[in-house]
Amino acid sequence: MSGFVHAMTSDDLSLFAGIVAKAQTRDIAADARESILGDVLRLLRSDACVSFAWDDSQARFVEPRFTNVSSASIKKFEEHFQYTDTWAPRIRELDRPTPMERVVSASEFENSRVFKEVLAPDGLYRILGLYVSQDGTQLGRLTVLRRRDSPEFEEREITLLLTLQPFLTGAFQRRQVKLPDFTPRERQVAQLVARGCTDREIARALSIAFYTVRTHLTNAMQKSGCTNRTELAGFLSAHFATD
Repeated sequence: MSGFVHAMTSDDLSLFAGIVAKAQTRDIAADARESILGDVLRLLRSDACVSFAWDDSQARFVEPRFTNVSSASIKKFEEHFQYTDTWAPRIRELDRPTPMERVVSASEFENSRVFKEVLAPDGLYRILGLYVSQDGTQLGRLTVLRRRDSPEFEEREITLLLTLQPFLTGAFQRRQVKLPDFTPRERQVAQLVARGCTDREIARALSIAFYTVRTHLTNAMQKSGCTNRTELAGFLSAHFATD
């Protein structure tokens, strides 16, 4: 791995570091999966990128995030082809970033409905897929794609994505509990509560009145279903980075 890192360009290193930072963002309102797509696309020299979260209660992929793919194609996959795709289980079993051509023949791929109806309309052909999980719990999937006239995904891209894999869990874990619909100020107050600040410390930090802090805190607790500040702090600390 050290030799591979030495072979990375300064741009590669910058993109890699940016992805790690965004995937593990401490902003409890940030959409980490959305924010990393562009950097992943550039780092892996791809033409498109798609991310889905896994909803265990529905046993399906949900909440697509995508770039350079049409909404129509995403809708077709989400509503139909995720249930009929026979290649995905093969990639998932490998538990590592895997190019599609390693699990399916070109003829099978090109004759499939998912290629003809989902990929071909957007001019996409080459696929590098990764399932993201932690401790045996599936969190989601990340797919990078290239056009037919682009080169195949090779060890550079596979190794980069494999190295990123443990950092990506943070981005996918964040959707397991959705952030309540806080206002920006309520979010700031809640974050400071989770960090252990008192109401007077929060008032000084945000340059607002003490009673205003109490109002925002009350609203945040109501929206999150918490009965006191300790529960609010525990809720945020359990599901989102707050340091």
